[in-house]
Amino acid sequence: MAEQPSQPVPPTESTLALSFLREDIQDVRQDVRQTNERIDTLRTEMSGRIDVLRTEMNERIDVLRTEMSERIDALRTEMNERIDQTNGRIDELGKQLDSRYARLMATLITCTGILVASLGTAVAVLK
Repeated sequence: MAEQPSQPVPPTESTLALSFLREDIQDVRQDVRQTNERIDTLRTEMSGRIDVLRTEMNERIDVLRTEMSERIDALRTEMNERIDQTNGRIDELGKQLDSRYARLMATLITCTGILVASLGTAVAVLK
């Protein structure tokens, strides 16, 4: 028995549709892989940029912190000097008041002595 030449079976519509669907699915998978790779690349890139910005911000904050500390220290020193000057003035005024009070007391004691002496003389004259 001789073999009969096999005739190719013509593809049916469903076979062609399945082939097209497989190709489309492969294309979609490839697109998804590419999209995932792009997302990973962007994530890495953005992480690097964020790290750089974080470093820059930290440096700026450190500079500002140093500047503010210096300014606060300068203001504190200036205020302490002013307070010391004011305390010195208050001490001087206190000394002036003390000396004036001492003079006033001496004057009052002298006047009282004169008054007592005058009254003593007046009483002696009137007797």
